[in-house]
Amino acid sequence: MSCAPRARARATNGSACARLGALPDWSKQVDLLRVLVEKGSYLLAIEIGRRMALTATPPQLDEVLALTATACARAAKASCARTLLARRFDNAQNAAEARNVIAELVRSGGAYETLRAARELTMAFQRRFPGEPDPGLPEVTSGFAEAVALYHLNRVPEAADLFRAIIERKDTPPDVERKAKYFLGLCLFRAGQAAEARRVSEDYRRTYGADESWAELRYRDGEAVQPRQPARAREIYAELIETAPGSMWARAANRQLAGLPAPAAP
Repeated sequence: MSCAPRARARATNGSACARLGALPDWSKQVDLLRVLVEKGSYLLAIEIGRRMALTATPPQLDEVLALTATACARAAKASCARTLLARRFDNAQNAAEARNVIAELVRSGGAYETLRAARELTMAFQRRFPGEPDPGLPEVTSGFAEAVALYHLNRVPEAADLFRAIIERKDTPPDVERKAKYFLGLCLFRAGQAAEARRVSEDYRRTYGADESWAELRYRDGEAVQPRQPARAREIYAELIETAPGSMWARAANRQLAGLPAPAAP
């Protein structure tokens, strides 16, 4: 990276070139990078970290990459964090170091791209260290975390396809399968596919009981029919209140009932 004026990063505390030039000692440069991250000067920390990474060698390089990736994550620069952590993974000397990098990537945020990268690194870990236990992140390894991120991005068809694939796989951990069924139901209700969503909800209840997740699916069913079938919505809300009275969705159903027209007299 050039330190020409047009390439400098402007910041209230001065440019990266100026700050690094004033600290020729490597340990002091690392201390500066750490302090910038701690104080929230993320953009300046990113530029300084990138410049330091050009000349750093192990083990100093790993610390520089870790601090710079943290700055990227906190500055909501998911691509930057992902790239730096992938480089740390490639430089890892053993399985423990590689496992820690994956865990840090997951902790850096729930962005879809970040979670996809974590799954890819988990697969790379299994290839690189075949005799080692996997990193113990089943929601990442299965693709569930990516699917949830897609759902929250409102990329509902993609999310639903991923949830279906997770449910259909034989090696999906039971808890991940349960959560995938719940989110598949939410996807289908959001997509307006109420009939299929209802089948998913009914299957969920038969398998796992009337827990909080089922309560939300039942509530979403009431929401789906309410505009055209208020009487049917009333029945669904009433069933939810009776079946899961302690649920937050039962309380929400009570509020919905209060706003619905009274049932017709017999």
